[in-house]
Amino acid sequence: MQSSNTACVVCEDQCSGVRHYGVVACPACNAYFRRSIAQKRKYTCHNGGKCIVAKGDRCVCRACRLKKCLQVGMDPNSVQTPRIGYERRTHRAPKHKSVVKVASDSEDDCEENVPTFSSAEATVPRKMLKQKSECDAADGDGYIEHLMEKYRAMHERRRYLYGSSVETFFNKAAVPYATLSDVVRPASGEGKKDRTKESRFELMLLCEWVNDIPGFAALPYEDKVTMFRLYLGLHWSFERSFISKKLGHEKNLWLLPDLSFINMHMLDFIMNMVPGAEAVRLMAPIWERCKAELCEPMHKMGFDDADFVGLCAILLWNTGKRKNISLETKAIATKELEKAMNALFSRYQKHYADPAERFGGVLLLTPTIYSLCIQSSENFHLMRTFDVFKVDKKLEDVILG
Repeated sequence: MQSSNTACVVCEDQCSGVRHYGVVACPACNAYFRRSIAQKRKYTCHNGGKCIVAKGDRCVCRACRLKKCLQVGMDPNSVQTPRIGYERRTHRAPKHKSVVKVASDSEDDCEENVPTFSSAEATVPRKMLKQKSECDAADGDGYIEHLMEKYRAMHERRRYLYGSSVETFFNKAAVPYATLSDVVRPASGEGKKDRTKESRFELMLLCEWVNDIPGFAALPYEDKVTMFRLYLGLHWSFERSFISKKLGHEKNLWLLPDLSFINMHMLDFIMNMVPGAEAVRLMAPIWERCKAELCEPMHKMGFDDADFVGLCAILLWNTGKRKNISLETKAIATKELEKAMNALFSRYQKHYADPAERFGGVLLLTPTIYSLCIQSSENFHLMRTFDVFKVDKKLEDVILG
């Protein structure tokens, strides 16, 4: 009998030491290899086939993971093709699975643990996730589609406000971003750039969108204000990273709230050579973190609008568990958090072959979002203290309470 501390030859995670498909591998890699071969999946690596396949990174690139499975000696001929086609089984919602599985007695049901908000060892409590979701796949799609529709409408309003020409109003392919000089040059030619109108407009847009998240508008006023204040920094850190990934990743651009951009290749020049770049010097470290810790992982996993709005809803309702929220709202927030998580997972069940893996990958972004939010708040205090640019009093009131 081999030791229970034997390492998986694919990801180096601990496993039982039992050989599957010709090698010693953990249940997660066994299940992944079996599904990939049985379903004849084709994966593409966006990093030149050089991705690290280890315990903490094995879900990042499917192509490199399958490649390593084959390199260490896993035998595709050992995988039996089931009588019932995978294509039919893939899109059928499991009858007795919770949204996140921790373990299973059956090899066919082995899935990876899905860490969430605070640490790699934390998992979504089972009592929060019912055996059967209140939203089936269709309802999950409806919930997410509603949020995407409202978010896209919000983004269109930005286009009209920030667009510099009539062309940008009617041509969605035209990017209404300002030039580099517009980012660091004062709007009037003297003094610091006044972003009062922009910040108020962004606050208004976010208030409207948050109120469109099912269940939020009906909360007591004081609790809504508290939750919105807690959510604001999370949303701005997350959305700026998402938009930069979506529209500026290939050119290494970082997009600002007014849809102007910073070329990340020119940060040293901006910080040292361009007058009026104090804000850039303060914010550069956090932009670099966002690019490396959020934009890059989102790019690798093909993060889209559905992932974004679903995780936004989860982040919002998670603020309802703070101690300064009423007991009534805490109960509602717990229910709505469950609804949002199940809706997103139901969508993955319908559109992805590995819904648990996708769901886990999305939730793994949350600790980084919280960390970036804290750093952004510290930078806001610095810019306010040293008068880097004019801070809107309404924005200051919302952030500082």
